[in-house]
Amino acid sequence: MELRKIDSEFRNFSFLAGLDNDLRISLLCALRDKWTHTSTALEGNSFTLGDTEFFLKEGITIGGKSLQEHMDIYGHAEAIEYVYDIICNKGNLTEEKLFGIHRLVQKNLVHDVYKPVGAWKVEPNGTYVSESNGGQRYIEYPAPEIIPLLMTRWFDWQKNITANHISRENAPHAFAAIHTSFVRIHPFYDGNGRVARLIANMALLRSGLPPLLIQKEHRKEYIQLLAEYEHEAGAMLMPDNPLLPKNSTFEKIVIFCAEQWKTTWELVDKAHEVQASRDKNSNISYMPRDSEHAGFGR
Repeated sequence: MELRKIDSEFRNFSFLAGLDNDLRISLLCALRDKWTHTSTALEGNSFTLGDTEFFLKEGITIGGKSLQEHMDIYGHAEAIEYVYDIICNKGNLTEEKLFGIHRLVQKNLVHDVYKPVGAWKVEPNGTYVSESNGGQRYIEYPAPEIIPLLMTRWFDWQKNITANHISRENAPHAFAAIHTSFVRIHPFYDGNGRVARLIANMALLRSGLPPLLIQKEHRKEYIQLLAEYEHEAGAMLMPDNPLLPKNSTFEKIVIFCAEQWKTTWELVDKAHEVQASRDKNSNISYMPRDSEHAGFGR
């Protein structure tokens, strides 16, 4: 496994503007590593951030980690680069491209016809979630036979969101809307969360903003908010229902996303601080010491 080298020349995101090439590459690598680590950790991958950085940089496996965990990390990092390619080539998210993202994050060792990769699910699925009163409730996702219709609606709906410039102020709302609506549909048998976090960030990246990353330390709050939203939204999503009915829990998700985004901006701001320091020092006239001239011209 060998990831292609990051070429900042073709990553013209606004948050990279003004940075020297080495800082652009370093920042893109740091974001890729942290994005991959956080998103896979939310799904149970045991790699630390350090493990993720080392594996993606050196290509050397981590002792005690399963082959599947390594494939999850590698595949997600590839998916990020694929998402960047789509955006930098000014392409829209299509069914074919979505399937491509899914195939990258679902590099399964064993393929199961009942758990298709790069295709809509073929069997019903759902999950149990814990409630604040200590009980458990089952959430059933839309049936396989209505997924194509729901996703056709969803593609048009999310295209309208990404067609408009997204500012730093309303980016958490756009991310939450695309993410929440996608996981409500749950079109794949597995990998929906990782795919949702990738495609929700496409809206931000298109407007030159850095990705919004959900930290693994907040996994419980993240899952509970999505479950509360689904509970407040009511019955299971059907073809004629709104894709994203607004309610009080959705506003909590937006606030949660805004808080999570701060860690990304810390990385971006640090890179620009280093650049500012370089620029300041480069403007200081260089006055060589006398000793540096000793022996010359004699």
